[in-house]
Order: sequence, then C-alpha cells, then structure tokens
Amino acid sequence: MITSLCRLTALITILLLSLVPRVCAQCTIDSVGIQSLLIDPTGNPFSFDTNRDGQVNSSDEFIEICNYSMATMVDISGWQIGDDDPPPYADFVIPTETILQPGECIILVNNYCPNDSLTGTPCEVPDGVIDMGLESALLGNSGDVITLANASGESSCSVTYGDVNCTDVDPLDIPPFSNGDCDYWGQDVDGCPLLAEGDSCSYLPLTLPLELISFSALALDDQRVQLEWIVAETESSYMFEVEWRSENMTAFSKIGEVSANDDGYLSYTFIHDTPLSGLNYYRLKEREITGTINYSDLRSVDIKLERQIRLIPNIVDQSMKINGQFDNYTISVFDISGKLIREKFLKRNNESIDLYHLQSGYYVARIFTGERYVTKKFFKI
Repeated sequence: MITSLCRLTALITILLLSLVPRVCAQCTIDSVGIQSLLIDPTGNPFSFDTNRDGQVNSSDEFIEICNYSMATMVDISGWQIGDDDPPPYADFVIPTETILQPGECIILVNNYCPNDSLTGTPCEVPDGVIDMGLESALLGNSGDVITLANASGESSCSVTYGDVNCTDVDPLDIPPFSNGDCDYWGQDVDGCPLLAEGDSCSYLPLTLPLELISFSALALDDQRVQLEWIVAETESSYMFEVEWRSENMTAFSKIGEVSANDDGYLSYTFIHDTPLSGLNYYRLKEREITGTINYSDLRSVDIKLERQIRLIPNIVDQSMKINGQFDNYTISVFDISGKLIREKFLKRNNESIDLYHLQSGYYVARIFTGERYVTKKFFKI
C-alpha cells in the first residue's frame, strides 16, 4: 500500500490534539471523538465516491471517529451514533469487538455495499471502514445534529452544523444528548469533509484506500483535461489505470494507464484528449503486485466545449479521432493535389477513422457537421 504524506500529516494532527488543548471544539468521550463528517459527497472540484461503486450520492456519507490517545486502546463496541430524526436514536450501533488502537481512526460509511441485494454477492469492506448499511441519508445537507454515545448511554457528545444549532435540539429525540457537550461546527462545502475547525477540501480521512499526496484535474486551454497525482512510494503497485465518466454516464470506463515506478517520490501526469461538454469525473485505479485493487477519490472538471472541430492527433500514425461538440460527422480526406482519398460517415463524437494505409505526407480533412464545413490539415507519419 502506498504510504501517504496526507496520512502522516493527519497522524501528526491527532498526536498534537492529544498533547495540547484544542482551540476548536471537538466532540470527544474520554479519548475518542468525531474527527470529520462528509455531509454531501457531491461537489466541484472534489467528490467522494467513498464506497467505490462509481456513483456519488448519500450512500457515500461518512462519520470519522478517532482515538486521540497515543497510549491507550479503546473498545467502542456497542457505542451509538445518530441524529434527532426518526427512527428513534440510535441510528447505528457499532459492532462488537471494535477496538480503536492508539492514534487509530475508523470511518462509518452510510452504505458501503448498496448493491449487495442486486448482485447477491457480499462486497468486501476494507479495514478501517464500518458499513452502517443505512437505506437513506443520515446527515442532513442543510443542517443536522450527530450524537456519539458510549455503550451505556451515560456519556455522550454532539456536533451540529449548518442551520442547526445546539440549542435547536430537543433532548427528547436523543436521550443521551447534553447541550453542555454539544459543539457547532459551522457550514459545510459540498464534496469536502467538515472538521471542528471548519470545512477542509484538502483533508483526506486516514482510512480511505489509495493514499495519494495529491490528485488534481485541470481543464487546459485547448479543451483537454490534465490529471496529475503524486505518491511517496510505489513498492507494492505496478499500474495506475485512469477511469472516466461524464455526468450523463452511470459507469466509469478506462481511458488510459500509467506504469508505476519505484524510485522514491514520484509524480504522474495523464492528458485526456476527448472530454465531453459538462462535468467530467475521473478516478485512479491502482493495481498492486499482489492483485489488490485500490481506488482514489473522484475529481471533476467542468468543460465548456466550443463549436470547434479538432483532429486528435494531427500527426497521425494509425488512426485519428474527430472531436467536436456533437455526433454525426462526414469526413473527406484529400491529398495535397486535391484528390479524394477516403470518405467516411462517423456516427459518434470522438469516433476514429483508420488511416494506416496512407503514404507519409500532408493531407487535408474536410468535415461536414450537418450545418457547416470545417477544413483541417494533418500529417501522416
């Protein structure tokens, strides 16, 4: 597994929290407390596909709980968590034999395996993750209260955010609730975890798979998308696959791969030549030598395609794609003397035309969009 600087930074944060008084109010019972909340997983440019099912929705909500002690483990079996909405508190009880080691965190995911009932095959929940298996959202987008209580219910702490303040909570709805042990965390930003000190779009929970120092997606001036990611080491991985889907697609598809290196601090770059107009979502799929597969979180880029036509690439070896905003193009290929060499109707945007049989030299492509003609020059190797 790749060692992440993000994980190291977060671990140092937990260490500091255990040594010095916290400036921001933190919901804690003894040494265990709520570290972060992912209230609305959707956002731009950040999104959390926490359960790795290719969809970003309320199933991906999570509550991160950490043991801030660096010396004592804590058994949190039977601890309760929930809000003040029906059904009665608690919405979830932490399973037996759940022990937090010193400095360890877990995330409670709203529904890590939403497709189990459809596939009939139980999904694998990674270490450090607990599937609450809830059928609806627990964390209200506009505001809510979350109360963590120990197994007996005698000790509790609560967090409110958004439009809900501690004084708005009715203790009759949450028996363990105490206004004296309630902290208001402020407003959240969609797609970013909410912490005691406020929203943080750079924060990554310790337990999420595929640990990256950074991962970004940037729209370039020529309507392409550049992905960049940095890892500290790749001792166990041999391949990163880049997966993509548009806002109108329901599943990710592989658009490229990058081999992993093992020479220390590494950065990787990948260019997506043919994004679609609107939101484009990207994630990384790490393949380890052992066969283990890990996914990154999502990054999204909003592309505003102009009404221009591009030839990709314009220096051709075997084939060339026609990239525009719509479907249904007719392409005619001429040599420099004006002789028609090839003509083809392309039903889909980004569809390829084979040009491997052409002799080396310059050619002219005339593309009819259904409304106008566009002429482009390209070179065949």
